[in-house]
Amino acid sequence: MSSPSHPPFDVDLSGPWGTSLTYYVALLYPKGKKDWIQTHIGRIFRLDSSKAQSTLGIKFRPVEDSIVDTVTDLIARKLLADIK
Repeated sequence: MSSPSHPPFDVDLSGPWGTSLTYYVALLYPKGKKDWIQTHIGRIFRLDSSKAQSTLGIKFRPVEDSIVDTVTDLIARKLLADIK
């Protein structure tokens, strides 16, 4: 018997229900992992590189270019199948 391609029901774990469930499931993990999960769940991380750009004069590549280069390299190394 093959496994189904999707769960038999839809589960949305975003929002307060998912946050609460993940918080309590984290109690089953060892101390270091449990603490990290419980302190980071439900947070939105925002990163800002403007200080590095203005102070050091760094100009970052567009994320799209990085993704294309990564996928191209993975295909060349045969770690990812070419979908052409």
